[in-house]
Formats: sequence, structure tokens, C-alpha cells
Amino acid sequence: MKNTSPSLPSLLVDLAALDAFRDAAAHCAPTTCRADLPVVVANVNAAFRAVAPRLAEVPALLPKLDLAPVLEMPNLAQGLLYAGNRVASAASTKEVSRQIEKARRVREPMLVVAEGLAMMGLLPAERVAKIRAGTGSYDTARDVVDLVGLYREHAGAVANKCPFDEPWLTEAEAVGAWLLANLTPSGAAKAPSSDVDAAALLRDQLWTMLLERDVKLRIVASVLFEGRAESVVPALQSRVSGAAAEATSEKGAEPSKGPEDASGEAKPAAPAQPASEPVVAKPAAPGASTPPAPMRPKSAEVRERRAVARRKR
Repeated sequence: MKNTSPSLPSLLVDLAALDAFRDAAAHCAPTTCRADLPVVVANVNAAFRAVAPRLAEVPALLPKLDLAPVLEMPNLAQGLLYAGNRVASAASTKEVSRQIEKARRVREPMLVVAEGLAMMGLLPAERVAKIRAGTGSYDTARDVVDLVGLYREHAGAVANKCPFDEPWLTEAEAVGAWLLANLTPSGAAKAPSSDVDAAALLRDQLWTMLLERDVKLRIVASVLFEGRAESVVPALQSRVSGAAAEATSEKGAEPSKGPEDASGEAKPAAPAQPASEPVVAKPAAPGASTPPAPMRPKSAEVRERRAVARRKR
């Protein structure tokens, strides 16, 4: 019997992503969402870039786990982002302008390099041309997100041929996602104020769904990556730049937690250093028997000098 390998569903964005989970969300109890949703989307995407190449291993390792809801997390995160955009308080004009300028600065070099790679046959020319064709602030944000997706999709073909590493792409994606969450496309209708409560409820229900599925994602990560799970698969709300450092410091503060101590097995390296110091001092062992003798009179002399000093006062 031939086993079919699990695979990620096609990526959905904006309203399509929201509609895909609207009915299921209606049955969830809401959990108030105060997360930075563009960061959540970036972390979910990073997690699945790590997990996707090893999906075929999961059914054998976790035969009772229903993997389908887990694989929908990237689309669910996109739907949550769109839902959050409908209820989020408006960002300041100054902040929007700053982010638009940042998006323009990253869009142009990414696009110019993409055009060169397309001329070399390494990227699809029609997709690059379509990205170039649009105008406007919202389109700029969409272009940045699309370009990041294009580079990742063809990572093998453009490896060592473009200057954009993964941290750079992640930061660019966060800028684009923030703008998509805070800008309204030309001609799009805004939700009436009477619908704000319903929109917030839907956002919070989607957040509940994502939290529930993230629990299963953690299980998958722990089985696939064992002690490296927390560094390979970022937590939903962790900042990309500091996630690894935070995970390490948290584990260092709790060395007694065995089962969930992902980096705890490496943590014994801390006690190992003090243990290794006597070994380093071992070559001085021939004289090790003599230092204790002079040390006692020396400490007595110190005490005597201190006593004399006190009497003089």
C-alpha cells in the first residue's frame, strides 16, 4: 500500500484566507488577541520552512496526530492578520509613512536583482514583470511580500546568486505584512463601526484556533528536532532577532526541567567549566602540596595587620 506524503495546502491571503476559517472559528471560544500579528505570521512561516522538508516523517513518528489542522496554520495566520486589520486601531500617519519609505527602500533592490535573475532564466520573468507593473503604497507592500515569497520559492535556483539572506527577507516580509495590515486598498470599503465588535470577536476566535494548533506544532517540532526544537521553530510571538537568545536564557534559568529542557542537555556545559578548571590546574600538582602551608601564615599575617590598623585608629 502506497503512503501519501503530507503536504502544505496552497497559500491563501487576505479575505480568501479569512473566509476559509470563518465557519470553523464560529465554534471557538474567543481568546483576546493582543499579539503583533505581522510577527506571528512571520514566525509561523519560519516554522513551516523548517518543518516542511521533513513532513513525510511525521505520520510514522506520530501516527495518532491529526496533521491536517497543523498544516493549515500558515493560511490561518494569514486569515488572522486580515481579521486583525479590520479591528486594529489606526496607525499614526507618521508611522505609516515611515514604514512605506522602508518598504520602498527594500522593494527596489529586491526587484532589480529579481529582474536580473529573470533575464538569466533563474526566476519566472512574467511574475517579476507583474510585480514591477503595480503602483501605489498598498501595491508596494504587496510587492515586498510577493518578492520575499518569490525568492524563497526559488531558493535553490538563486542560491549564492543574490545578496538577500534569510534574516534580511524576514525583516522585509515583516515590513510588507505590517503595511498590508494597516493600509486599505484603493476602492475597498471599510467595515461599519457597528461591525467592530463582531470583527474583534472573529479575530479572537481565529487566535484561539491558532493557539490550539500551535500546541500540536510544538509536538511535531519536538519529535522532528528534539533538543533543537525551540531554536528551529520559533514561538508565535517571539521576535526573530532575539528568539534564540530568549529561549536559551529561559532554559538556563530552569535546569531542573528534564522532559521539556530542549537546550537543557547542552546546559550541563555550564557546570562542566568549573569542573574542568581543576583539570587545567593539574600540571601545577607537584607544588600543590606546598601552597596550603604558606597560605595559613599568610592569612594570619593579614589578620594581624588589620588588628594593628584598628588599634591605631
